[in-house]
Amino acid sequence: MGPKSLVIGAGAAGLAAAARLFANGFTDVLILEAGNRIGGRIWTVPFGNQLVELGAQWCHGQKNNVLYELAKPQDLLEESTFAQRNVLLFSDGYRTSKEVTRSLMSLAHRLVDSDEIRQAKGTLGENFVKKFKEEVPKMDSSIEPDIVDGFIESYHRFLKGKLAIDSWEEASGNCRVGYEKCEGSSRLAWKGKGAKTALELIMKSGAFDESKITLNKRVKNINYTQLNGKVSVTCEDNTNYEADHVIVTIPLGVLKENHQTLFTPSLPTTHTNAIDGLNSGNVNKAFLEFETPCWRDHGNVFRLVWRADDLNQLRSSKFSWAEGILTFSSVDYCPNVLGVRFVGKEAMQAELLPDSEILEGLKMLLKKFFVGIDVPEPTRFIRSKFSTDPDFRGAYSSRSLKTEQQNTGAKDLAQPVLDSAGKPMVLFAGEATSPQHWSTLHGAIETGWREADRLIEMYKNAQ
Repeated sequence: MGPKSLVIGAGAAGLAAAARLFANGFTDVLILEAGNRIGGRIWTVPFGNQLVELGAQWCHGQKNNVLYELAKPQDLLEESTFAQRNVLLFSDGYRTSKEVTRSLMSLAHRLVDSDEIRQAKGTLGENFVKKFKEEVPKMDSSIEPDIVDGFIESYHRFLKGKLAIDSWEEASGNCRVGYEKCEGSSRLAWKGKGAKTALELIMKSGAFDESKITLNKRVKNINYTQLNGKVSVTCEDNTNYEADHVIVTIPLGVLKENHQTLFTPSLPTTHTNAIDGLNSGNVNKAFLEFETPCWRDHGNVFRLVWRADDLNQLRSSKFSWAEGILTFSSVDYCPNVLGVRFVGKEAMQAELLPDSEILEGLKMLLKKFFVGIDVPEPTRFIRSKFSTDPDFRGAYSSRSLKTEQQNTGAKDLAQPVLDSAGKPMVLFAGEATSPQHWSTLHGAIETGWREADRLIEMYKNAQ
């Protein structure tokens, strides 16, 4: 039978932890999931006759990527179309050539990853803008200053999504220090089967007992000071569970909102400092289905670039939230679907509005930016709302100036809470606890395995 272990959360990290425990002979394992489905931020949903990803979408890289290693034997992955045919669309209808688009993007990526930007004092934004404006004329003196200014505004939004920040003035150039990029294709998609395939891979062990997953069990308190040495977990429906160990995979945003009441006693300062100092970003998606893919001949990924006057008008309109739209893009295996990415504080603002208003704003953008393309009325619409969802409160974690100021990080959040004898009572997993691969699906899986292995090794050594 072994020790009783409780896993809170049936996302990638929670399922990975449980799978590892089951595979190593731990049979007394229970998984509590707050929502009505498994997967967490893996959220593959039917959309017409196809599948779309409201949450995690890709496998990022190949080398030293545990998710890729799980999927490779079955040949489940391929390069996403999102990596192809990028176009910069300006709000006055202007479009840059593919060559200029590629040059500007390559230069911007190189600068963000450069030691000069990473080591510079000040914010990522101020240092990037200064250096980018210095380097563009050296690269191509024919690119007009207004094109450069528009691109900078668009690239700022790109980094809001990539880094899960609301502004590059809230981060320094070394906000990605410690992150280990897996070599290989950075956007590998699931051949139309959806990222939910990753869940199936995680649970593929014949020992995994799906009956041990209990849905609609939102935890309201974790008490780890009971006299009997057990951890007591109470749910909102007042059901109570006791366990020798609890693996917490609750998203960072939920910990930020609830940690003061969620744990009895309060977590150690090391943990609360990490929860406060790490950032949980606002990133969302929407999908529009059309009768015909009118954009196909023009590109796959359309990056929106606002002219200064148009942007000022937008900010004073009822569509001010639309400043947070990063891209319209083709969707793998969904030929008539356009995907939309929302980033930053505007992504949060958009969540508070009804679908009808969001649709009106998206149609306005399509008309304004897709000049010369007859865009029909969409026939179907769906979107995510991660920031206002009480089970997520954000998309994924990131590092900000506050993280650096408080000298904290994932390693601090990942520390288990021990009893007086040194036994881990409360353990933490999830992408926010990954020191090298935060914000990724493979990072989440690794942390689930890490905490399961912590328990497996402890009991192995005790024998």
